[in-house]
Amino acid sequence: MESRLLHDTIRHRIPSCSTKVPPLAKLTRKDFRAIDDAFDMHAGYVLDFSDRTMSEFFDEQFNIDIDADCYRTNGTSKAKRLRTFLAKEDDYTIAKVLRGPWDHRHSLLARGAHPSAETRSSVDVKTPLFDIIARIAGGGAVARTDAVESFERDETLEELVSAIDRDVQANKPEAALDRLHTYCMKKTAQLIETHGGTYGRDDPLHSRMGKYVRLLETEASAPRIQQARAQKRHQHLPELQRHQEQRVLRA
Repeated sequence: MESRLLHDTIRHRIPSCSTKVPPLAKLTRKDFRAIDDAFDMHAGYVLDFSDRTMSEFFDEQFNIDIDADCYRTNGTSKAKRLRTFLAKEDDYTIAKVLRGPWDHRHSLLARGAHPSAETRSSVDVKTPLFDIIARIAGGGAVARTDAVESFERDETLEELVSAIDRDVQANKPEAALDRLHTYCMKKTAQLIETHGGTYGRDDPLHSRMGKYVRLLETEASAPRIQQARAQKRHQHLPELQRHQEQRVLRA
């Protein structure tokens, strides 16, 4: 349960059109044609997605807001939004995202739920698509630091976040990790205080994280405890009524 709580804690939506811009993937017109073929995008659609299901898919699978204004600059159809997304984002994000719709397409074919995709064999469209993924995934993309953000107004914290980003971009992992540890100490302290807990200034990081997880577990179990108490009171209600009736009779 602890690992699930930690996962929920760090899960966040990737900022739309982030101001931190890693090197953009260089997709060619040939690449875009291959992607159009793979996801049946020639008529403005993307596989069997509706606007709603495509939005949900990108949110749930990648924590990305595909409906953001920055992805509508070339049109609002599903295909145009996806093409704009691919043109604006970096290697790491594109390589990750392209695998998702392909898995969805494969599941549709397995169920026979997308007849138009059967007009082209999977081999015809899979090889060019995965050649693109392999090329951009192996392009030496710079690590992302989107998750490291200023979570409160503090000049020291803002400088720390900027320093982490500079160290990562300059390929200085040791310095970045040292500063990231300091950042995590500040972040866990803020999380503990937000949930009504306390911590010691000398508490190590793993101790602070343990306290935070226990606070989440307590909050998660509180409704169940209240429900159990209510059920117990309800079970004892007939007995209390009998005692009251006996007292009335005796009087």
